[in-house]
Amino acid sequence: MRTKIRLASKNTCTGCLACLDSCPEKAIHACVRSNGHLYPEIDSGVCVKCGRCMEVCPVVSGYDYQDIARRSEPYAVWANDDELRMQSASGGLFAALAVYVLSQGGVVAGASMEGIEVRHILISGIYELYKIQNSKYQQVVSSGIYKAVKEALRQGKTVLFGGTSCQIAGLSCFLGENKFSGHLYTVDMICSGFPSLLALESFLKHEAGPVQTIIYRDKKEGCEKGQRLSVIFKKEAEAEKVYAGDLVYAAFGTHYTHRSCCLNCRFAVARRKADITMGDFWGDTDFPEQHYKGLSLAIVHTDRGRDLLKRADLTVHSSAWEKVLKVNFRLVYGKFSFLKFHPARWFYPWLFTHCSYGILLKIYRGAGAYSRGWYPYLVFCKMIGLLEKLQRGRVVLKFLKRMKYYED
Repeated sequence: MRTKIRLASKNTCTGCLACLDSCPEKAIHACVRSNGHLYPEIDSGVCVKCGRCMEVCPVVSGYDYQDIARRSEPYAVWANDDELRMQSASGGLFAALAVYVLSQGGVVAGASMEGIEVRHILISGIYELYKIQNSKYQQVVSSGIYKAVKEALRQGKTVLFGGTSCQIAGLSCFLGENKFSGHLYTVDMICSGFPSLLALESFLKHEAGPVQTIIYRDKKEGCEKGQRLSVIFKKEAEAEKVYAGDLVYAAFGTHYTHRSCCLNCRFAVARRKADITMGDFWGDTDFPEQHYKGLSLAIVHTDRGRDLLKRADLTVHSSAWEKVLKVNFRLVYGKFSFLKFHPARWFYPWLFTHCSYGILLKIYRGAGAYSRGWYPYLVFCKMIGLLEKLQRGRVVLKFLKRMKYYED
């Protein structure tokens, strides 16, 4: 019996692309639409309507990423290897986990910057680790990685998979209930969502020009000053230039151009099915001496995750939820309820097509001199920001009260 194929809608699709790997006929391909986001497209002439793509879609299948029975605990973490740590975005947590798994003959899946595109790749040697270190604030092309992980597990290998929550949900759906001789560790992240590629394209066109690659977190002057874009050019003997407060970072930080699903993330929950959740420990006051080299946050959800954390070459200190959630509210709350009313959100595909680069900087970065005509817009931005802050503050407070109740 043929199934009527229904993939996730434009507003709910996460872009995990597990559906691509699931299709036995290769009838699904990925494409970037006019809003600058990646979506799967079905070739109806090739599709046999087997329905496998719907089974592995974490949205269509209704996959529940939360496991309320789990005992999730926060830790402040940093790698003991300083070189490894300084090459990482924050404290080197994932890199240290990867070194351990690789040293045991396992393989590691992570995001690699290939030119100006980010792809999920599988590495098998420590010499390749640099490829998947550091943050990448754009959509990852994950097609192919699910098949690769499944094959590695079939071969009896240990696999460490690092990705966003929706990608790990996609992997879980793709693997299903199958049993493998290999062992799988999953590490997701405190994700702020994927901004549109329109911002990156506009930046490269008007400021950077032809580039060899991009480094999203430049840590040469320490982690606290690392929130800036570093561009390595194709010409001028691979000359490098650092941009502070650019349009790309602005699009990421304001969330105005994010995927629709990222503004209502169903995977931003406290007790997750990943073994570990990682992120920057923003707002930390207990270890200020560690901030220059970078401090990681680890939320450990499983006994397997706790064991992996102990085996890796890491310094680990127990923390508390009230410290963790000072800044990292996306751990438990993935909604932006008021942002949908913002004109910079509503009309961003049109704005990036029709507005000058200078106007885009004013709209998204808040740069340049503003005439009085801009004042209502600036006030509206402040108002939306305040409403979002109050809303998430209430949610975080409610979560902390609930956690205290369980602890008591």
